[in-house]
Amino acid sequence: MNSDVEESQKDMNQLFECDDIGSREEYVGCKIDKEEESIKFTQPVMLQSFKDEFDLENQRETSTPAEPGSTLPKVPFRV
Repeated sequence: MNSDVEESQKDMNQLFECDDIGSREEYVGCKIDKEEESIKFTQPVMLQSFKDEFDLENQRETSTPAEPGSTLPKVPFRV
């Protein structure tokens, strides 16, 4: 797998001016948490700005369609 990634990087570098800045922990306002078998994207800065702008700190909690903190089940990919 690493050889595939390296080959793709070489191809991209030939087509575009690229800088390799290492692994990503944040990208375009999204925080990226990698675990053993999953990747979690969150937007903590945006959530905090909503809390600040709309004074959400002291609001009651509301129910959601999914249980807070739950993850989506893996769905088979079909072509």
